[in-house]
Amino acid sequence: MDKAEYRQSMEGIMTEEEYHRIARREKIFYAVLIIAWCFAFAVWFTIGFPKAKWVLIGGGTLIYLYLKSTFTGLPWSRRLVKPHPVRMEAQEEIGTEEDYPLISETERKGYTTLAELCLAEETQKKLASFFETLKDYSGAGEDGEYGSTLFYVMEYMDEEAHIFFLMGLDWKQEVETLEWRIESALTKNFGVSADLPDFRTYGNKSISAPSVFADYDNALRRKGFQLGFIDVECDEYVIFVHRTADRDKAEDAVQRIGYRYKEVADLAI
Repeated sequence: MDKAEYRQSMEGIMTEEEYHRIARREKIFYAVLIIAWCFAFAVWFTIGFPKAKWVLIGGGTLIYLYLKSTFTGLPWSRRLVKPHPVRMEAQEEIGTEEDYPLISETERKGYTTLAELCLAEETQKKLASFFETLKDYSGAGEDGEYGSTLFYVMEYMDEEAHIFFLMGLDWKQEVETLEWRIESALTKNFGVSADLPDFRTYGNKSISAPSVFADYDNALRRKGFQLGFIDVECDEYVIFVHRTADRDKAEDAVQRIGYRYKEVADLAI
């Protein structure tokens, strides 16, 4: 089911505010009806009612019930159901997603250029439609699910497409993970391998320990590749593997997506 079909299936689901407003009106509606009938019975027991009066009361009741939708906003054909929190969150998420604009052509060019520099041609073709419809999440703020377009792209590549492209690593990450990502990027994107350092020689050190990035970068450079870094100005490294000859092109592409390009030598480690 695509988003359009899902939106159609969500039509008719009231919000939490609408539910409580209609629920209050229904209580008032039935309370008035009960009070009116209690009053009618009280009068009947005390002074009596001719049959004609009961016909009028009955007819008035039917008209009153017929006008229920006017009083409460909910027709008889529809049952008052409290909205499910999960379904409402999904509905709001879809609405929010569609509100985001597409990224600029400059930014799109930056991502597609990085893809050309870092990915196999077949993978680039598979991602063509993804970049064509990529939304701009930069204005989502702290409450946004992704916070930026870059982190959305990283999450998509990592969790859905399973492509070793723009890869995020926490500063406390084990060296084994760094080695796995670099090796996977080389073999899957370029079809080559390199004599990388053995992660076990670093013991319990993290990737932010001195010489770790430099050691892996040097091993890559011996094969004509290097590590590129996207400076996201936080305690996370965003890395990618590209050919050393494409260094200037990679820097220009990173600038197009709104960030600063760094090499290992630029890192403050």
